[in-house]
Amino acid sequence: MTSTTVARPLRILAVGPGPASPVSRGGMATVMTEMIELGESPSAPVKFTVVATYLDLPRFRKRINGVVGMLRSTCYVAAGRADLLHIHLSHGGSIFRKSMPIFMARLRGVPVVIHAHSYNFAAWYRGTGRPMRSAVRAVLRGADRWLILGNDLAVEYTEVLDLDPKRVQVLHNPAPAPSVTAPDPHGPVVGVGLGRLGQRKGTYDIIDAVRRLDEQTRARIHIVLAGDDEVEQARAAAADLDCVEIRDWIGPDERDELLSRATFFLLPSYDEGLPMALLEALAAGLVPIVTPVGAIADVVTSGNNGYLVTPGDTAAIADAIAEIVADPAHTAHLSAAAAATADDFSLENWHAELLKVWTEVLAER
Repeated sequence: MTSTTVARPLRILAVGPGPASPVSRGGMATVMTEMIELGESPSAPVKFTVVATYLDLPRFRKRINGVVGMLRSTCYVAAGRADLLHIHLSHGGSIFRKSMPIFMARLRGVPVVIHAHSYNFAAWYRGTGRPMRSAVRAVLRGADRWLILGNDLAVEYTEVLDLDPKRVQVLHNPAPAPSVTAPDPHGPVVGVGLGRLGQRKGTYDIIDAVRRLDEQTRARIHIVLAGDDEVEQARAAAADLDCVEIRDWIGPDERDELLSRATFFLLPSYDEGLPMALLEALAAGLVPIVTPVGAIADVVTSGNNGYLVTPGDTAAIADAIAEIVADPAHTAHLSAAAAATADDFSLENWHAELLKVWTEVLAER
């Protein structure tokens, strides 16, 4: 009788924010959720252990969770229970929380993949003192592979940290499968902004842009900005605009319902990585009005599948909204192109690329 040896799944230790939940919000949490879906099938080629080093908790509990997560992940690597360490990295405290498991992985000979999500890593890094920059390089430069959200960001990380370009590759975030619902032709033209609210996200630029619109256009639109952070400040800023609604953070069901009714998406940020909210909006066929920061210009081309405006250019935001309202045929063309773009960033392809990266990194060892 011939015995058959079945290869066990790769054991991936994923360290970063918790999967998306009421206490783990934002794009990085969504990416963590999408990643661990790869290990949910009984026959999956990988098995995940997730250690959350960041959760949206009150300050003291947030710090305790960070320290506990750092120690847990370090012990997990030390015990030989991971074949590969996958780090989801931002900047600042995120680097401190990941430093111990990274150093332990080096001691144990466990490969490290760093998945960089920061919206302004270079600016943060250059603003630190020389001792801090030396410490950051000591922690990060030994990674076996860097996954960066976009082309310009990849160049930035490589230059700032003096990384080996052969260890750096672009991996755009995944988009949901396109699911487009035609908006109600008799209702208002709905615009949506999702995620953090505040100056960095261009929230107040949106509000100022709406004020620039003529009364007829304002009467035809309804804009919903939903998120956290500067919610009350945004409400105060938009108090005189009946067509702008500011909501608190909304869950997936309410988000999907809102996207199904909307025509355009607003995120005129000053800094970004590659926002998951943008990819979700594209999949719903929303026409994006966004800025070419981070990796956004890898995804949106002005006049093709949306509008790119310069950060802070409220007149350009207003012009884009007015054109969307005034020209339904052109808007429908942009909507179709937006949904097609989302299809190019499919979750299936993203999973396949992640598996390829992990397999290659392990083979190189």
